[in-house]
Amino acid sequence: MKNKHLVWIFLLTLVLGSLLARFWPFGRSTALQRPLLQVDTAQAVALNVLAPGYPPYSLHREAVGWILLVDNRVLPITAQQASSMLGATAKVNSIQVFRSRHPDSVGLSPGQYLLATWTLADGRRYALHIGKETDEGSWVQLPGQQAVFLASGRLRSKLAVDVRQFRNAAMWPWPLPDTDSFALWRADTLLVRWHPADGDSLLRWLSLIAPTTPLPFADFFDETRATRMEALRIELFRRDTPATLTLYQWEHTNLPEALQGLRPIGHALAPYVWHSSANPLNYFAMRDTLLIGPLLAGSLTDSTAHDQ
Repeated sequence: MKNKHLVWIFLLTLVLGSLLARFWPFGRSTALQRPLLQVDTAQAVALNVLAPGYPPYSLHREAVGWILLVDNRVLPITAQQASSMLGATAKVNSIQVFRSRHPDSVGLSPGQYLLATWTLADGRRYALHIGKETDEGSWVQLPGQQAVFLASGRLRSKLAVDVRQFRNAAMWPWPLPDTDSFALWRADTLLVRWHPADGDSLLRWLSLIAPTTPLPFADFFDETRATRMEALRIELFRRDTPATLTLYQWEHTNLPEALQGLRPIGHALAPYVWHSSANPLNYFAMRDTLLIGPLLAGSLTDSTAHDQ
């Protein structure tokens, strides 16, 4: 091989190496396996999560255990679900550390990363930016630092979830056919009492008033005034288990202050919401009030319902 060929090969290698060094997203890599974030969950009181594309949520320690808070509402969460979400960032160990030049390439630029923030009982806070996941682990970064770490485990997928899926959307406490008896009340007036011997037509009629199909959540409803707006009450029984469905009437003045100026919201919704003793954390908006209107007005046809 001639010398000029060797020179060209050398120059080409030098140029390629320079370009690779310039555009490679990381600087020098250092193998480093050490604890990066260690949180004593026994001392922790809250974990706040902000993930792009998902509603913000937080886990809070209460006397009953950890609860989930989203959209200013408490949602049910099992101990197993809470443990998985808390464990994702309680103990984070780094595998390697890099000096990042292009954090956006690993999902660690503003608007890309998931922010997890721990709060301890003494007021201390620990935060972590979580970027993309790889087969080896997850890209993470401590706020205010240039270094980027490859941490062990898939951290982002355990926290980047739509926690509204945990919300209980069931209004009825059990399947309609399992109902042994019910009583329909308007204030202290008994409108209907039903038993299986009466046939199932009245039970089907009841499902039209209090639908068994999913209803939209009535998060606009100001539940602090609920006791003064009761319109109907259905007392259900299945063997020895009781449950109550309560219909509340609302007006624009009953909306939370933050929504009182949004009158189109009120006009688009029927002025009633349902509440179930089997799902006490939620209210449900009505779509149709054709049957409820006559009940509230005091008229009830014998062909539709009867008092036993």
